Amino acid sequence: MSAKPVRANDVSAPYGHIKGSAIRELVLWYERKHDPTLLRAVARAMPPELDARLEPDAPGLGILASRWYDARVVHLLLDATVAKHPPDARDALLREGIREVVRGAARGMYAFVIGQIVSPELYARNIQRLWGLLQDTGERRIEITGPQALSITRGWRGHHPIACRVNQHTMAVILEVLGKRDVRFAKERCVADGSPDCCYRFVWTG
Repeated sequence: MSAKPVRANDVSAPYGHIKGSAIRELVLWYERKHDPTLLRAVARAMPPELDARLEPDAPGLGILASRWYDARVVHLLLDATVAKHPPDARDALLREGIREVVRGAARGMYAFVIGQIVSPELYARNIQRLWGLLQDTGERRIEITGPQALSITRGWRGHHPIACRVNQHTMAVILEVLGKRDVRFAKERCVADGSPDCCYRFVWTG
């Protein structure tokens, strides 16, 4: 049976959907560098109501870059990628994996889009369009003032603490690709803490 088409901001999907291309490269990287059996076990144990459509024995769990997945499927996979690592090592782990994701996007289906981002200002100007390629809910904006920026996300039904960190590391890696050095970010507020939105401050040199 074919899957029901996903519509942006579908109120019948309370957690929203995330595009396979947002997670596939990260899963492939984790399989190569860490523990392929862990994610396979998670895929096999997915609750049937999530309609995960994963293939545990296939590379990248058979995740298709062009398919939309229930955000909870991605949440469970992200939880698994950090589960064996101490909290103080997780950010370094995620940054390493996100570098792989961005490289994959730059040579994959989003190569043209990524190639058009030549400055932080242009990235900020197009962030909602880029966001909509991977998420079907939420509003994202970036406010740049000199060598720093605020990343603000509101109305994202697919929010999850690890997914939120992944978003910030993705922005940090893209800034690195744009030639910025010593890119760092810090949380100012987050939905996980009861805030109506997620706001992170980024600073860099270069």
